Amino acid sequence: LLAGRNVLWPTRDKLYIFDQRTAQPLKAIDLAMRGATGGNLLTADGKLLIATDTELIAIGL
Repeated sequence: LLAGRNVLWPTRDKLYIFDQRTAQPLKAIDLAMRGATGGNLLTADGKLLIATDTELIAIGL
């Protein structure tokens, strides 16, 4: 997902955030610690929405 100047890349356990221009990693968010898994991504009103096969999760950015 392209969000502002970042690329958000979900895996099953983590969400990786990269700089769009340099491709340098900026952050890795541990989804398992939040009780979440990777899925389809959408940003809205400063929140990251993750749609999995069983739930919709909102995380503040």
